[in-house]
Amino acid sequence: MWGMRRELEAQQAIQDLIARDEPLSGTLARLCQLMDELIPHALSTVMLFDAKAQVLRFAAGSLPAAYQEAMQAVPMGRDTCSNGRAAFLKQLVVSEDVHHDPFWIDHPDLVEQYGLYACWAYPVLSRERVLLGTYAVIYQLPGPPSRREMDLMSRAVGLVSLAIERHEMQKLHYETEQRYRSLFTLHPDGVFSLDLEGRVEDVNPAGLNLMGYLKEEILGQHYSRFIVAEDLPRVDAAFYKAAQGAQRHYEVQAVRSDGSTGRLAITNLPIVVNERVVGVYGIARNLALGKETLPLGGIKAEVDF
Repeated sequence: MWGMRRELEAQQAIQDLIARDEPLSGTLARLCQLMDELIPHALSTVMLFDAKAQVLRFAAGSLPAAYQEAMQAVPMGRDTCSNGRAAFLKQLVVSEDVHHDPFWIDHPDLVEQYGLYACWAYPVLSRERVLLGTYAVIYQLPGPPSRREMDLMSRAVGLVSLAIERHEMQKLHYETEQRYRSLFTLHPDGVFSLDLEGRVEDVNPAGLNLMGYLKEEILGQHYSRFIVAEDLPRVDAAFYKAAQGAQRHYEVQAVRSDGSTGRLAITNLPIVVNERVVGVYGIARNLALGKETLPLGGIKAEVDF
């Protein structure tokens, strides 16, 4: 009972690290540490798949530094060490005694020096069975894993997979956000985003310069504040259409901070998240600069209100 409680506490500890989006390296290191405590005489390791180089690279574990260095570019194949075979075959590979395993001949000095015997390696796969890496236990005694050890390793593999996929998702989200912010911030035309009530949620530097306002003077304001009264019905109709998922292109008289007006070409686009419109983008071009009034894609749009 006490052993089961320790196992559940260890699993919960790793799940908490994953949920808090802690650095992947720290999460994997902590998982290996906890597994070493749960399986006596074991040294846990995690290797990540380098898709570009098509090799496995050491990521976490308590192996000696020299051994870690030797595991920085492990090839995959039927005739490689346990990790490489597990990754290639996408199945558990058990080497009960690496001293008599012909696939472990690459590092006999390290095996002898650190008293390593058995190696049990699992592939770490995504939900779509895409290779992410391997999780292995190097045992300091010869023999196969017990049923309990198999169960512990299986759960560890699931946690490693979850941690890696979460990390990759967060990394992709961050990169996407950075790409968007670069386009938004550096766009030469005014770009603004509105919520579905028509209030300004964000505006780029070009938009502030175009209208002559400070950012805090624009955020939270309804777009109607910046449009001359006679153009509002057309703008309202365009906003409504964009909020329904359509693109709209039109010209409008806008009111600047000093009270002067200027004619702008506006393109409205729906902001779609998870297949649902959550707001409206606007791209504003100053017609006084002689720019063509073309929407995104370079095709002049007809407006039918």
